[in-house]
Amino acid sequence: TPIVSSSTESTAAMAEESQPPTVMHKLVYDCNWNGLLKRLETNPEEALQTVEETTWMQQDGACLPQDDLIIEASNLAPIHILCTRQEVPIDVLDAYLQSQPKSIHLLTSDNRTPLHLACYAKQSLDFIQVLSQADPETLAWQESFDGWNVFHICVHCDTEEDVMSTLLQIATSKGTMEALAMKDRNGRIPIVLACNVRPKIAKKDFALLHAASNTEHLDRSLLEELSRNYRTCLAGALQLKP
Repeated sequence: TPIVSSSTESTAAMAEESQPPTVMHKLVYDCNWNGLLKRLETNPEEALQTVEETTWMQQDGACLPQDDLIIEASNLAPIHILCTRQEVPIDVLDAYLQSQPKSIHLLTSDNRTPLHLACYAKQSLDFIQVLSQADPETLAWQESFDGWNVFHICVHCDTEEDVMSTLLQIATSKGTMEALAMKDRNGRIPIVLACNVRPKIAKKDFALLHAASNTEHLDRSLLEELSRNYRTCLAGALQLKP
């Protein structure tokens, strides 16, 4: 069971009843960052408003490749769309979170947080760092489609090593290491998923293994299973955990 902050529990209450897309939704979709900054000042309430349908994104055949992450979802706030756009200025993300800090907890219909979507979209280190530090507990939140948390997603998407390293540091320092021992719908913790999706374990996977094996949340028997299945790559795995 993921750890949910008290502010997350009130997400449904703080997000207004879904309406047609707001001006802010469309500004974000069009990557109109100057317009968004002005809108955050004049109509900050729109930053928490969600929409149930996404057909407006497909008008005139303008649907973008990154829309695959959200096109079939509902309960979308502007920040969810923002996290799928490429080359978003960090000051824009900062301004959004400063205007509506609670937006970090808004969930799509498949229980994805803004951080989930940012990891799927392979956002930059700075972008991921801002989101994860806004509330480190979102690292342990599991979306409902595959049951993945942020670390599952990073493994699946082959996230850059510096991003994975930073997320591990935040999880360690902020007490959310249980995320490394969470199982998805197929019973896989993040390091097991790494072994499943890559024929050869990458350097960043060893960092993930080392962090996971040093958390009290991970069962030693799971390390033994990993060692048997991937003896060549993980010969020293059992030495990492007393």
